[in-house]
Amino acid sequence: MATSKRAEDYIYRLAVDQRVIRRQLDGLQESDLFLQPQPRGNCANWVLGHIVQSRQDILRSLGLDVFWTEEEEAIYKFGSEPITSQDCPHLPLERLLNDMVRSEEMIVTRLQSITDDELDVLDDEETSLGKTINFQIWHEGYHTGQFEVLRQLSGVNDKVI
Repeated sequence: MATSKRAEDYIYRLAVDQRVIRRQLDGLQESDLFLQPQPRGNCANWVLGHIVQSRQDILRSLGLDVFWTEEEEAIYKFGSEPITSQDCPHLPLERLLNDMVRSEEMIVTRLQSITDDELDVLDDEETSLGKTINFQIWHEGYHTGQFEVLRQLSGVNDKVI
């Protein structure tokens, strides 16, 4: 069975986000990930963790098992406390990057076999699975764009994208 065109688009967008995130974080030190934009905003550790946490939501939407604990998700959910230093609860960069890859692999594997009929199924709020996934991936792209500014907080003064 051929992969749904919509699913192919989702797969492509996830891959682009992942490449951009890796390029933006390349060469940064773990301590750089806790620099706070002023006057308000989240550090790179929180943004990356939030993306991985949001991918747990995509996994749920696709009927797959999540691999983060409730405690891990709570650190990075919308409305969670800011991570202002390495003393705050957080997951290390290497773990977040590995979990980003793991979540993408799981999502892509499922999307490669999903049908348009499945993407058109409505949830309790009358929103199709396809629209839910589309929004979740848009949301990821929104946060992916924040890494350009967050990278510059470290003082690198470069352009990687």
